[in-house]
Amino acid sequence: MPQGREDVATRDDGTTGSRADLVGVMRWPESRGVFSPKDDPSRNLWFVRDPAAIAAAKGWGEVAPFYIELESPQPPGGLPRAGPLKANLRNEHLQYAITWYGLALVVMAMFVFWLSGRATRAA
Repeated sequence: MPQGREDVATRDDGTTGSRADLVGVMRWPESRGVFSPKDDPSRNLWFVRDPAAIAAAKGWGEVAPFYIELESPQPPGGLPRAGPLKANLRNEHLQYAITWYGLALVVMAMFVFWLSGRATRAA
């Protein structure tokens, strides 16, 4: 919720008396990066989505180890505001390149070893 709209009484225009189906994506907690700022629970500022840490700071008790990122529907009052979902894929291209080029070097070395063994046996 935006700052200043946390209280349910300020969001009466967004409540409905009927059932609503929510569509979203289940996400695991984010890991804190080297350059991520430290969270400030006293000002309700969270820079990494970690449901367990947020629940502990707010005294909510035990919560699920994941969170749901809402995609739709947009409620009548506009809150909570659903954002566009983005794919959250790890970028490990360098690791893959090192692995495959390393395997290619090993295959080439074994081929040279095999050829040299055949040459000595033939001589």
